[in-house]
Amino acid sequence: MKRFKGKKFIIFISILLIAVLVIYFMIRMNIESAVKEVEKLTVKKSEITSDMILSGTIRSGDEVEINSELEDAIKAVYVEEGQVVKKGQALAALETDALRNKLESSSIDLDIAQKELQDSIEDTTIFRLEKDVQNKELELEIVKKDYENAIGLYENDVISKNGLDENEKKYLSSKNAYEIALKELEDEKRGSNRQIKQMQVRKRELDFKLAGEQLEDATIISPIDGTIVYSNCKVGIDARDQRPMFVVHNLQMLQVHANVNQFEIHKVKIGQSAAITGDAFPEKSLKGRVSYIAPSARTDSGQGEKDVLVKVDIIDPPEGIKTGFSADVDIVTDKKEEAIIVPYEALFQNPDGKYVVFKIEGDRIEEVAVELGIEGDLEVEIIGEGIGELDEVALNPDESFVDGMKVRIKGESK
Repeated sequence: MKRFKGKKFIIFISILLIAVLVIYFMIRMNIESAVKEVEKLTVKKSEITSDMILSGTIRSGDEVEINSELEDAIKAVYVEEGQVVKKGQALAALETDALRNKLESSSIDLDIAQKELQDSIEDTTIFRLEKDVQNKELELEIVKKDYENAIGLYENDVISKNGLDENEKKYLSSKNAYEIALKELEDEKRGSNRQIKQMQVRKRELDFKLAGEQLEDATIISPIDGTIVYSNCKVGIDARDQRPMFVVHNLQMLQVHANVNQFEIHKVKIGQSAAITGDAFPEKSLKGRVSYIAPSARTDSGQGEKDVLVKVDIIDPPEGIKTGFSADVDIVTDKKEEAIIVPYEALFQNPDGKYVVFKIEGDRIEEVAVELGIEGDLEVEIIGEGIGELDEVALNPDESFVDGMKVRIKGESK
C-alpha cells in the first residue's frame, strides 16, 4: 500500500511539472508572437536648461534709511520726495547753537587737562604739591597748638565745651588737609597721578571729537547717489523724533528680491542668469543675474516654511521700472550644450525607482537603464550606456512593455 501511494505522488509531481512547462512555453510563445504598436522618437543631442521660476518684488540694490540720534530741532529742509541727489549732498540742517557751545566747552576742558598733564611731566606739579604740603604742615602746627591750649583752658574752666569742640574741629580738618596734600605728593612722585591725568586727557579728547562729529552730523547728508523716495523731515521738530527722516534709493541699481524654498535653494548659485518679467512691463523681458543668497533661512509667516532670500540684479534697467513693482524671475539653474535628451514621455520608472527607456532595435524593443541629468520643462537629459544620439525609443511605455517584445511602429506599413 505504501509503495502505491509513493508512485501516485511521483505521478502527481510529474504532471504538475509538465503543466508548468507547458504554461511557460505558451506564455513565451505569446510574448514572442505578440506585436505591440508603439510610437517612436529619435533621440537627439542638444542644449538643455533647467529653470526655476520665482515671484518677487523689485527693490533698489543700493538703498538707505537716514536717521539722526541728535535731539536738536530741524532748522531747514533742502530736498523733497522724487528729487535726485548726489552722495554727500545736504538734505537738511539742524539747530547748532547748543552743539557749538558743547564743542567750545569740550575744547576748554581738553586744554585744561593737557596743561595739567604737561605740568606733571615737567615736575612743576611736584614743586607745587611740595609747597602745598609745607603750607598745610605749618597750618596744622598752628591749629594743633591752639587745640592743645584750648584743652588746658577748658580744664581750668576758662572756655566752654563748645569752645573746645570748635578748636578740635579746626585741628582735625587741618590734619585731614595735610594728609591729603601729602598723599597727592606721594602719588605724583610714584607717577600714579600722571597716569590719571593721561586718562583724563584721553577722555577730554574723545569728548571733543564727539562734539565735533555731532556738529558735523547737524547737517544731514545723503550717503549715496539716488532718489528721495520718502521724506519725513519737518522744520521745528527734534531730529531724533523723525524716523526715518529720509529714504534714498539708487534707481539705477535695481534688484528683484525673491524667496526660495529650503529644498530648492541648493540649485541656485551666484552668477546664474535670469529672465525678469512683470505685469508692469508686459512687453519686456529683462536680463538679470543672481548676485546674493542669504546666509540663513527665515520662516515664511504664511506657511511656516523655511525660505532663503535671493537677490537678482536687473541688468540695464529701463526707465519706468519702479521699486515696489512685483516681478517674476526665471533663473537658469543648470545648462548643458550637448546633452542626450528625450521627452519625459519616453521614460518609464520601475517599482524600484530606477528609470529606463525602451530602445527600438528592428522589430523589437530593448530595455536600457538610464539616469536623469538636467531636467527641463518638457525634456530631460538621460545618461547611460547603450543609448545615444539618433537612437530610436518608444514613447509612453507602461507595465506591459517587456524587454525583447516585438513592436510595430504606429503609422508605418506592416
